[in-house]
Amino acid sequence: MSTKKQLCLMLSIFSIMLVMALGSSASAAITVDATFDPGALPSDFGMAASSGDVLSNVSGGFWHNTIGDSGSGYWNGASSLADIEGPVIHGFAVIGEATLTGNSDDQTLIYFSTDDVGTGNSARFAIYFNSGEMAGYEGPAITGFSVPVANTDLEYHTYGWEVDFGASTLKLFFDDVQVGDEAGIALNGNSDGENVYLGDGAPGFAHSEVWDRFVIAEGAYVVVPEPSMLMLLACGLGMSAILRFRR
Repeated sequence: MSTKKQLCLMLSIFSIMLVMALGSSASAAITVDATFDPGALPSDFGMAASSGDVLSNVSGGFWHNTIGDSGSGYWNGASSLADIEGPVIHGFAVIGEATLTGNSDDQTLIYFSTDDVGTGNSARFAIYFNSGEMAGYEGPAITGFSVPVANTDLEYHTYGWEVDFGASTLKLFFDDVQVGDEAGIALNGNSDGENVYLGDGAPGFAHSEVWDRFVIAEGAYVVVPEPSMLMLLACGLGMSAILRFRR
């Protein structure tokens, strides 16, 4: 085999290894991965539907949460927290086709409260996806926060978060880009028990949104380039090596 063919073969192998290595860096132990498909509903992870209407609005791998004035619809439970180790955990939800209100309780991305993560770590916080913002509080002192995001276009968006129990911080992400304070929002470490819920837990105003996925996982929130971008990077490195070889 010629030296040039050997080089091309080595670059091909390197490209595959690069994609696999960077892709695996985002892997994490998944505690909750609700895709709204049969067998992967929030209820399969210990979060009960608030009513039969919530269950009837799940179809085709989506949860259509359409709420009228003074209505509510949510998933709620605590057993999904049982296997969380920490000290760093993260999560996200993919939500679209949203007609949102400015009332926080209408659109709860996650309410999270635990006093039993790893070696007794605790935290309590809530994150909402309102019209034009990710908002919420960390409690029980109820210190509020608000970060502007461009979510009023009816497109699907990924709302993410990361908690570091060691540093007592909460970080926010929108479409895989960190938003708000880069150092994170300070958590006071207090909790009011074990609970997670998502959706509309308090009667408010009419709104609707479609949930595609809801995740809670171990480890940091890692943004990994698409495989196509990784291949382009590898090809660029390969072409650079070939040009140097020709010289």
